[in-house]
Amino acid sequence: MRHLLSLFTILISNCLLLNAQSDSLEIETFFQKGLELEKHRDFEGARVIYLNIVEQAKEKKLHESYAKILNQLGLNYTASRQLDSAIIWYELLHEEDKLLHFTNYRLIYSSFRYLGANYSRMKKLLQSLQVFKNCVNYVKQNISHLNGDVELARAYNNVAVSYEVLGDTKTTLTYLDSALKDLKENLDKPNELEAHIYGNKGNAYKKLGFFDEAADYMLMQEDVYKKLPEAVVSYNDWGWVY
Repeated sequence: MRHLLSLFTILISNCLLLNAQSDSLEIETFFQKGLELEKHRDFEGARVIYLNIVEQAKEKKLHESYAKILNQLGLNYTASRQLDSAIIWYELLHEEDKLLHFTNYRLIYSSFRYLGANYSRMKKLLQSLQVFKNCVNYVKQNISHLNGDVELARAYNNVAVSYEVLGDTKTTLTYLDSALKDLKENLDKPNELEAHIYGNKGNAYKKLGFFDEAADYMLMQEDVYKKLPEAVVSYNDWGWVY
């Protein structure tokens, strides 16, 4: 009898596993169809698909699929220039992460950056600053799952530029120094992020009236760019490194 009960338990477990795998595969199939529509710039069509599967993923406790869909809805609305809607989905993603503890750390990290960027584009500068600060905290808490100090330096840089936009140039320099420190401790070769930070420091010193220091950092930025392969240089005029 015990043997039969054990066998029955195993069969039930296997059936549940197969159902879960089937659900996951079905949702992933629809998700990929959405991505394909986005490639052809049919963002509305893709959005219909994502909205149809997002609650299914949550109800079936497919947490990583759920996180991926929430993030993609944020990206989709961002690409459609519907920033209010994009912000709603990114904020929901972060709230759900606190409860469900998603393990796609890079996805969550990038969502902070897009959310902060969207707030800044809407001129909601204090909200943007807070999001970028939240990103710094997230990286510190999950640094072993990300690209170490490179991502921390990127997060510091985004906070610095937010302070510069708000007019607090001295705090900008403090965060840029933190960014450079973390970056140089982790890298042994030129990096585009390093060039961005030098440029941002140059702009900050120029605003403070320290023109010699500003010129020095602009030259350092140019020197790093010269050492980089042309393919990796984006020359991000906004200063933020999303």
